[in-house]
Amino acid sequence: MRNAESVSCVAYLLSSAHISTSSGAPETATMPHDLIIKAVDGLPDGLKVPFITNVSDDTRCRLCKAVTEHLLSDPRGHVYCNLCTDVLTDYDGMFTCEDCSWKGSRELLAKNSKVAEAVRSYIVLCPKQCSFQSSLQELKEHYKYCGAAKRDEYVSCPLCQKVVLRRVLGSHCTYDCLMRPELCPFCECEIAISNMEHHKLSCDWRPAVCKHCGEELETYKDLREGHLPICPKKPRRCVYKPFGCTYEGSSSDLQTHGTQVNHVELVHRQFQRVEATFKEAEKRFKDQHRQLR
Repeated sequence: MRNAESVSCVAYLLSSAHISTSSGAPETATMPHDLIIKAVDGLPDGLKVPFITNVSDDTRCRLCKAVTEHLLSDPRGHVYCNLCTDVLTDYDGMFTCEDCSWKGSRELLAKNSKVAEAVRSYIVLCPKQCSFQSSLQELKEHYKYCGAAKRDEYVSCPLCQKVVLRRVLGSHCTYDCLMRPELCPFCECEIAISNMEHHKLSCDWRPAVCKHCGEELETYKDLREGHLPICPKKPRRCVYKPFGCTYEGSSSDLQTHGTQVNHVELVHRQFQRVEATFKEAEKRFKDQHRQLR
């Protein structure tokens, strides 16, 4: 156990108010021991609580061994929590004791107020490692507002919605969250770190190099809007492409191409194709018109 708990426990044991006496007061353990609690109002089921008081088996569920303030006792004094009572009760409402095999109607089981009172009076430490030391009854109220308890609550990250412990939320948002914002080194906009690499590949303000002439430009925007339209080495299509010319080249190459290729012939053939298409359409129209008469 923790040093703080050990010191607290020793101090507690030295207190005469809690030392076992012949009057039957609860004995204290030499060291706190963790026990699971169940159906204790105000505390979550399954919580491990460090008990300083020695917990009697007569105040724990005989089946699951949990400490609970809502116990049912059979006629022979064996106690069970409500959940285990349901497990040991058949469809006909007959309860069978796990300890001695006594069998009878569940209605014969009775709430044991003395056991419940004893359970509430047990001295415990706060399961969240703060300095609290008092009865289980007092722990119910303390646990609601214990700062240590709140730090161990699970919360959703406001950026990525991942569920993390409250105490590590700040560290998660600063170092681990994939949706934490970072400044783009080019445009200085805040971008989620998970999208940063994709953003940098398409950012208009990233440095650029013309792949045609090799000129370096400050930003990709300058390349796209200012340089590429006038780059002398950027391949351009021949103006006679609509007429069937497939040549592409730089501005100077296009000028040479224009003097070496007879584009008039391409234009003439294109007009011939258009004329043939028109005549074919005209023929189909006349044929359909005659059929409608």
